[in-house]
Amino acid sequence: MIDGRQGLRSSRPSAERRRYDTSGRRAQSLANRERILRCARDLFVERGYAPVSVADIAQAAGVSVPTVFARFGSKVSLLKNAVDVAIAGDSEPVPLARRPAMLHVRAGATAEEIADRFAHLIATMAPQVVPIATVAYAAADSDREIAGLVAELDRQRYAGAGALASVMLERSPALGVDPVELADQIWLVNAPSTWGLLVNGRGWSPQRFEDWARRTLRAALRPLA
Repeated sequence: MIDGRQGLRSSRPSAERRRYDTSGRRAQSLANRERILRCARDLFVERGYAPVSVADIAQAAGVSVPTVFARFGSKVSLLKNAVDVAIAGDSEPVPLARRPAMLHVRAGATAEEIADRFAHLIATMAPQVVPIATVAYAAADSDREIAGLVAELDRQRYAGAGALASVMLERSPALGVDPVELADQIWLVNAPSTWGLLVNGRGWSPQRFEDWARRTLRAALRPLA
């Protein structure tokens, strides 16, 4: 017979095993998700959006097609999540504005320092972001759902540009710069197509792009005559 104390002792390892099993399943699920997204991104960038099937992604990730659909729902969702991860750096549901890199940019003491930090951040992130973003923009012409995704990406990028312009002018209120025009120029400098034209098209190095972005953003802080 098992008395109460023995029952308590025997139940504790069982509870610990359940907690371990649960955390292990969560870790495995997250690892599968990240592997699927990594494979999707690599295939989209290599082949383009249309030629890649969900079956291709599942095979590359070593999972079944139903597993991919269960996690992401659709091929468009895979593309969206791949873009989000490229921008944020991981799949955690934390907006870019609240992540350390962007908080560092916004913490600049002056508008010029914020401009310099943001130029550096763009040049650091672009090699990861631009290839998959370019896939999305190219696919938008023939897919209405992806066109909506691209429009939302542009909207979010402009909202971020406006927020950053506001912070810059709060740091240096005497500049007398039109905040809308400043936001427009931040939005342009941060566009994937701008990096694509200058780095991929004209052969600029990331450092040359960063230097240009810094000069351009600083020039935007000077009011027009």
